[in-house]
Amino acid sequence: MGITHRENFERLTRSGQAEWTPFTLDVGGVPGFTPPILERIERETGSRHPEEYFDYDFRTVSLKTRFGGDAVLDHPHR
Repeated sequence: MGITHRENFERLTRSGQAEWTPFTLDVGGVPGFTPPILERIERETGSRHPEEYFDYDFRTVSLKTRFGGDAVLDHPHR
């Protein structure tokens, strides 16, 4: 039995010796597809979940944040 995506990523971060290069199409903290691209992927693959279809090695997580102040006043650039 082969190693899992998680085990492969842990090997990479611990020793730099992964069995394969981890893969994702997401960029930053948001999914990497706009609605028109996602619609095309669904037409081409029959799947609305590219992370499952392409078997991404890891997923992004985006958390909703709330900010009640003035970013410039509360967090001045130094």
